[in-house]
Amino acid sequence: MSELDKISSIFDAKIGSAKSNEDLQNLKTEFFGKNGKITHQFKTLGSLDPEKRKEFASNLNKIKDDLINQLEEKSSEIENKEIKNCKRPWGRYYVIEDNDNYKIKRIEVNPKERLSYQYHMKRAESWTIIEGQGVVTIDGLEKKVSAGESIKIDKQAKHRILNSGDTLLVFIEVQTGTYFGEDDIVRIKDDYNRI
Repeated sequence: MSELDKISSIFDAKIGSAKSNEDLQNLKTEFFGKNGKITHQFKTLGSLDPEKRKEFASNLNKIKDDLINQLEEKSSEIENKEIKNCKRPWGRYYVIEDNDNYKIKRIEVNPKERLSYQYHMKRAESWTIIEGQGVVTIDGLEKKVSAGESIKIDKQAKHRILNSGDTLLVFIEVQTGTYFGEDDIVRIKDDYNRI
């Protein structure tokens, strides 16, 4: 195995085990230093004569772009898996997991605020209240809910939740279906003029 193959192999193993952008930044610093040139050291590099060392360095920098591209792709992959925090006029939500078959969110509703009265064409939802109290409306029927209770919302069922308390209302939403994009929200009524 050539020295360049060793570098690629070591890099592949390290990038494969990176779990955060901090890991990737450390890997970038280890391999490219502060000057942007590949700096990873190998025992045999010091034993090469000056001409071969110059040739090796030239070949090494040719693979630099490929390694940088791998870092950028891995960074995007990690960002897509990290929890996304989205602020809304009624509070905020965090995407905990986004998969082809389901999406899981933590939703926080501010006191006396409510989500739009809406439905979805391509997904059903299950809500488990973990903190606070509220009023859930499904197809015009209201039900009071509090921590520990769960609600099932079928596809195309009109629904909303109101935080009826004076503290934060928090629930876990599990979406199942064929599509989980925010553009699969059909709003019927909205307190924030988003129809």
